[in-house]
Amino acid sequence: MLKNFDITQTKNEEIDFDSLRLRISSGNAILFTGAGFSFGTKNIEGASPPMSKDLARKLTSLIGIDESEDLMYASEIALEYFEHAKILELLKDNYTLKEVSKYHETICNLPWKRFYTTNYDNSIELASLKKNKRIESIDVTKEPSEYLKIPNVCLHLNGRVEGATEVDLLSRIKLSDSSYLSSDSFVSSKWYYHFKRDLETSSAIVFIGYSMYDIDIKKILFSNPNFIEKTYFIVKEGADFKETFALRKFGHIVPIGGEKFAELMEGVSLNTSSDTYTESLTHYEIVDSFSEVRDTDSENFLLYGNYETDVIQSSFVNEDIIPFSIRRNNISDCIEFIKSNKNLFIHSDLGNGKSVFLEELAFNLTLGGFQTYFLNNNEANYLNDIDKISNVGSDLVIIVDGIYNYPELIEYLNNTHHRKVRWIVSDRTNLLLKFQEICNIDFLEINIDLLSDSEIIEAINIIDNLAAWNEFSIKSLSNKKREIKNRYNSQISLLLLGLLNSPNIKKKITTQTDALYLDEAFKKTVFSICLCEIVNVVPTTSLISEIIADNEILNSRLRKSNEFNSIFTYAKNTVKCKSSILALSLLNTTFSDSYVLEMLLDIVERLDKHRDNTPELHEVKKSLLRFHFVEKILPQKKKYLNRYYEQLKIKCKWLLSSPHYWVQYAMCRLAYNDFQKAQDYLTTAYEQAKTKKVDFHTDDIDTQQARLFLNQSLNSHDPSESYKLFNYANVLLSKLPNDGKKFRQVLIYRKIFSEQYLNYTPKNKTSFEHSCKALLDDANKALTGNTDNITANNFKTMRFINESEEMLTEILINIKSNRS
Repeated sequence: MLKNFDITQTKNEEIDFDSLRLRISSGNAILFTGAGFSFGTKNIEGASPPMSKDLARKLTSLIGIDESEDLMYASEIALEYFEHAKILELLKDNYTLKEVSKYHETICNLPWKRFYTTNYDNSIELASLKKNKRIESIDVTKEPSEYLKIPNVCLHLNGRVEGATEVDLLSRIKLSDSSYLSSDSFVSSKWYYHFKRDLETSSAIVFIGYSMYDIDIKKILFSNPNFIEKTYFIVKEGADFKETFALRKFGHIVPIGGEKFAELMEGVSLNTSSDTYTESLTHYEIVDSFSEVRDTDSENFLLYGNYETDVIQSSFVNEDIIPFSIRRNNISDCIEFIKSNKNLFIHSDLGNGKSVFLEELAFNLTLGGFQTYFLNNNEANYLNDIDKISNVGSDLVIIVDGIYNYPELIEYLNNTHHRKVRWIVSDRTNLLLKFQEICNIDFLEINIDLLSDSEIIEAINIIDNLAAWNEFSIKSLSNKKREIKNRYNSQISLLLLGLLNSPNIKKKITTQTDALYLDEAFKKTVFSICLCEIVNVVPTTSLISEIIADNEILNSRLRKSNEFNSIFTYAKNTVKCKSSILALSLLNTTFSDSYVLEMLLDIVERLDKHRDNTPELHEVKKSLLRFHFVEKILPQKKKYLNRYYEQLKIKCKWLLSSPHYWVQYAMCRLAYNDFQKAQDYLTTAYEQAKTKKVDFHTDDIDTQQARLFLNQSLNSHDPSESYKLFNYANVLLSKLPNDGKKFRQVLIYRKIFSEQYLNYTPKNKTSFEHSCKALLDDANKALTGNTDNITANNFKTMRFINESEEMLTEILINIKSNRS
């Protein structure tokens, strides 16, 4: 403790009232009132309803015993020895209100999701009625299922005097301090569960006139620190440190009183943009109640990507359920960016969880008061829908998963500026730079490929809970973490592929696919759908049919089969695999290599002859020419990859004169250290590039040529030849732009240093050192100005540059150390 420091004089935090107004306008905030809320009202006797001490005095006076301020004592004596009719009359006279203040009306007229109160009186009901809003007034004995879907419900936790009978004094009305909850009533009631759910799913929790001493609400709030950020205690103006101390650890202290709070919230109304009908936009909503999460739910989500909205929403907020989803750490950063009026581009590689990330982000944004929409129909007139909601609503967020499937939207964004709308778009990382080139509005780029340590622990818990992967589950926790980081590169996609390829999981999936593949047309259709998923184009029925020249997708027998529906979903003429990683796993494991080879060649040949080359068909065709894409479908299958590229130039004659084709073929050979063939194909690529009439940039060829030289340098047993090949590669790389492709090859320098450097001559060692220094300088230049590790431009580019910078620094330190 600092000397002469008086903790009681510390100032309260600054409250962001704009944020609170936004949260309340969402219609998802709850109001909790205590005895202090009834200040400024009048009962039928023309007085304020008594607080606990005053009620105790009235009760002791009524029954003719010594005056006491202990309500528990006074109420128990009265109930045991006095007429219940008289007690009830006293309560009704004191807690039946006839007047409320204007600020009560303003507060109760706000668009609360639900009212909770410990008061016996009708202050909420009367204030609302003054604003022509009827309140459904109930106590904890009422069945929740009958009221959860009804708007404007007020739950009296300690009972209410309105309509009460003598019997209610012993059951429904709790004659204790009205700021206390009885553990044998509310906590044990059916409402307790739904109250906790309301706290979890609310956009704001506002307490007015409430104290927190020794009550069950305190236990709930303390058990979930996530509530702190959205909890507000409206206390009287000038409340001292002692009065607010117990509240500080649970939320924001707002010492302005109810009247000032009403002034600040004046005019807040329900954001009605969600009521506007749109064909292509789906308004994101939080469910009122959650279902219990079962192991089968977790398994279906893990393997097939199946989930119910109430289940996944529960997993975002509830710690005490079966492990279900991985809650991502950078959700909070994204929310802060949106609050700062930034647009976001969420990107990752195939299968690393973009869709679920967007679901979690939408859930939390909705809790925060934003009107959140998903754009999910690119065939409807979505531009009109966007204009429609932007005209009627505010604080709007529109989420677009797979922005490249909406080409007109990108042009629309370039030409239309809606100040009310914030955009969250997503796609695969390889499309990020293209998006930057054609979109002229600013987006912060958030990459979600890599799992953090805490996220890795959640992934482990999910797998272990299901005993889904025996060889993985028997390892120690530290070994599991190490394996996810090293073998699976901290990525969901690679981890899931490992899981899907485990024997017991593979068996479960093949029982579904084997039944489907009995029909050859069904088998081709499944292949086409999975291919679309990996290419990242929307698998419409027309596109699926066009790719394989077969209309079996329109066969109702296929779409109604249980096996098909366990893996795919069909809606609005679109068929999607429930998980993109599952789609890749199906291509890798449920089709023979020869079948995949023949199907890919047939599709390329068909699309090459296709006259009406739509953007989607063009994207499929282009992907099937890329080595990195084809290698995903035929992983580590040298024989079939070579045959594929051999046959490609036969199926599509024009490829013989394409430099890009020869580069891809060289990459195929280089992947298996077939250096001579790789060099032949790269030489052909250079020669073909010379024949092009326009200036043809050879950066891609140079990159692969440098890679070839570096690999040859590593494999050479002649130190002089090894250095010569290294130097050839270094000259090429030094001339290339400072991007990810260049520095991905620079990473090979580490192996050359560890395996070849010591055998070089002193002169060549010096040249190697100078080469590393020059490239380190290039890496530092590339990193200059990109110090924001959350929004760094092009994640993969920056990752390779960062790794190269660290690796080159380490090499130079070692060289200097050895020289010393």
